[in-house]
Amino acid sequence: MAPQKLKKRHQTLDPNNLPWGTPDASKTRKPAQTAEQLRSLTGISHFPQGTQVAANIITPEMLGQLGGPVAEDLAETPDIQFTDAIRAKVLELDEDPVKIYNWVRNNIEFIPSYGSIQGADYTLQDGKGNAFDTASLLIALYRAANIPARYAYGTVQVPADKVMNWVGGVEVPEAAQQLLGQGGIPNVALINGGKITHIKMEQVWAEVWVDYFPSRAAKHITGDQWIPLDASFKQYEFTEGEDLATNVPFDAQGLIDEITQTATIDEDAGFVQGVDQAAVEAALANYQTQIEDYINNQNPDATVGEVLGIQKVIVQEFQQLAAGLPYTLTARTNNYSTLPSNLRHKFRYTLGTEFYGQENSRLITFEQSLPELAGKKHALSFRPASQVEIDLINSLDFSHQCDTLNIDGQWAILTVD
Repeated sequence: MAPQKLKKRHQTLDPNNLPWGTPDASKTRKPAQTAEQLRSLTGISHFPQGTQVAANIITPEMLGQLGGPVAEDLAETPDIQFTDAIRAKVLELDEDPVKIYNWVRNNIEFIPSYGSIQGADYTLQDGKGNAFDTASLLIALYRAANIPARYAYGTVQVPADKVMNWVGGVEVPEAAQQLLGQGGIPNVALINGGKITHIKMEQVWAEVWVDYFPSRAAKHITGDQWIPLDASFKQYEFTEGEDLATNVPFDAQGLIDEITQTATIDEDAGFVQGVDQAAVEAALANYQTQIEDYINNQNPDATVGEVLGIQKVIVQEFQQLAAGLPYTLTARTNNYSTLPSNLRHKFRYTLGTEFYGQENSRLITFEQSLPELAGKKHALSFRPASQVEIDLINSLDFSHQCDTLNIDGQWAILTVD
């Protein structure tokens, strides 16, 4: 019977080889060097669209003309949603192309990661996002204002000191590269005179069809030019917080020693039992009191930002839109109205049978992009086929696995936030 025994549910994990953790920056690919390489990696064509043409409000006669806007440049997509919040923000900004760009640039914090993750609406709610998310928000606001907008993608070259500030105020270029790489952003250092002077990386930005001549969109009446805009690229000012680790040290080793005296630790089986939870809570409560006392003695009116440190966008209120990007462009793809599917993060849920501890028949496979799921609660549910199944489910104990809910025969068996 021994070979027929099911495998134990608990699997020993190697702390140095966990199934989750910080991505390995060394495994991030280098940025594409040419338009052809970009096309092969993203699937986006690099062929030009042709001559640009003037446009006022987009009309049926205008759509589809070579080089000008098309219907898709005003449409919703999985990444671009015209929610109530998006429409309200557009009205707040007077549907003005310069105000829209200034607001996104000055209010959305940059997160160094790659691929569309949140979509426009959640980026607006969260106040932060990567270059894909920020471009989606900018495009959504323009489209909601009936101003055609689209994506552009390419390889750019940025001074190393600008990148160091942009990704969080690190002190050496290698740290900036590490953060970019951990986020999956293809990048490589450019060295001159033995020093890293620039970082080459792949980047996404927006292009907007605005009334550029002669006011450079300060007065938008008739669109006549595609203008590139990157609202994700900006610089920050940093304020140092309190050095709590030095001024209020936490005796972590002492807590570990106290726990190990009463806990049962089996390294071979990979488990710990009998941890004194009360001791852990008491130690944390005591440390919290020490921190509160320190802050009250040093600066009782201090804000959270003053204690932990502040990262603040260096605000720039442009009166007109710039003619180009804030960095050097070395290669690019064509423009596109909708992000390709392979540039979106996705959530996949599978449900299957088990055979000797391994997956057997797969019953359900559900996959959807994260921009369509971000900020929403989701549940997998089913309706029992008969009273027999209902009675069976009622007999099971889910108290330690998941919550169940029965409303008019609809059973929720799994929830995912």
